[in-house]
Amino acid sequence: MSIDKTLTLSNAKKPQIVDQADARRRRLMRRIDDQIVILQAVKNGDLPAKPYKRLSRWWWSQDGKFYVFLRYARHPIELSKGKFSAECQSLDAVEVAFKALSKEVENGRFDALIAENSAKIRRRFEVKKAADRKSTRLNSSHANISYAVFCLK
Repeated sequence: MSIDKTLTLSNAKKPQIVDQADARRRRLMRRIDDQIVILQAVKNGDLPAKPYKRLSRWWWSQDGKFYVFLRYARHPIELSKGKFSAECQSLDAVEVAFKALSKEVENGRFDALIAENSAKIRRRFEVKKAADRKSTRLNSSHANISYAVFCLK
């Protein structure tokens, strides 16, 4: 039996992500969704499921309050001028805060900060152009005569 007879074949290809800002935005939104899954497990008194065990939490408690923050490429994102976290009164409010922050990310509010953090990471992996250097090579045209040749590369 031929594949042509059993399937309807098409020449369509999966579209590639062209907009880098959109790709970064979706990546951060997935990370926020991961935080919500971890938070729900904590609220139920369970341990997070296996893929989420190694993820660090983007919230902490201090003096009876909870604080939520976002990070991209291991760098915190400034939520507002000089403000890096949102204060919440309960774990339920933390979930609401994550959902609100996810909506803001989807609307593109943090695109500039995400791009800046992404650029910081990319700069670490750039190949630096090697500086011109001199090398010395020992040449010998006779058994008793040797001389050095300087080559500029």
